[in-house]
Order: sequence, then structure tokens, then C-alpha cells
Amino acid sequence: NNRWLLLLIVFFMGIRIFGLDQYYHQDEYRWVQQVYVEKFGEVDSPHPPVMQSLFSLGGKLFGYNNLRVVPLFFGILNLLLIFAVSLKLTGNKKISYIASGFYLINVYSLIANLMIDIDGTLMPFLVLLAYYFYLKVFKDSDKKFILPLILVLLVGLLTKLSFVLFVVALAAEYL
Repeated sequence: NNRWLLLLIVFFMGIRIFGLDQYYHQDEYRWVQQVYVEKFGEVDSPHPPVMQSLFSLGGKLFGYNNLRVVPLFFGILNLLLIFAVSLKLTGNKKISYIASGFYLINVYSLIANLMIDIDGTLMPFLVLLAYYFYLKVFKDSDKKFILPLILVLLVGLLTKLSFVLFVVALAAEYL
């Protein structure tokens, strides 16, 4: 029975949908310049290619004035992953709903889910997904998740160099 999780997702969207039409501010507009090559030409990005590719795809699908849809999408995935990781760690659905509920009402989460950047939703998504796969491999002894774990770790490293901090933390937990 996941109606509570569905209710959390609906509430999540209801709170954040009104922020999708905000104007781009400072670095956000720089992201638009980097991905909207038809208008701005080739603009170099200081980051590895993953986020630029995601924003470029988002711009082509939803329009470059609607790039906030990309972090919102990853915000929803983060909500689901928080539920899944909490459930995997505790085995208690109530605790998982509470953890997801805290993410839903957290002010940083609200801002991050609408902010065009790397650190707000994509990096937490990659961390949560990698940790979920890590738990599947090392807690559940399900070896078929080793390849997905490695792939997510590689994507994380191709997204932002600071992802190496999570890799080190994961290695420390394993040891």
C-alpha cells in the first residue's frame, strides 16, 4: 500500500509547481548560455559533461525557459530514493515516510528542487542511488547490483569532481 508515498509526491509537486516560472538568477543564466547553443553558440563549461547534457536535453524537451523542470524531476527521484534507502536501512515504512516527509518540507530541498545547478538535486540523486546500490550489494549480498553501483559512481565522477568525497566515504564505510 503506497498511497501515502503517492500523497507525498502529490504534495511535493503541489508545493514546488508554483516556482517553475521564476526568472533565472546569476549562475542559472550561465547554465542556459552553456546549453542553448542555437542562441548563444558554444560556451565552455567548467564542469564535466553530464549536467550540461541533461540541461540541454531538458531545454530541447521543455524549452530553455523551463529548465527548472530538470531539477524538479531529480527532486522527485530523490524523494523516492530517500524512501527506498530509509526502508532498506530500517525495514520500517513509517520511518521511511517520515524521512521522505522531512525532505518534502525542508526549505533547502524546496530551493534545491527548483535551482538550476549540479549540487541541488543531481548530486544528491547520484549519492542516494549509489548508496542504495551499495546497500543492495553489501547488505543484501545481491551481486547483480555491482555493475549499476560502478556505473553510478562513474557518472558521479563525470558530473562533478567533489563526488570523490562520497566515494571516499563509501569506501570508509565498507572498510
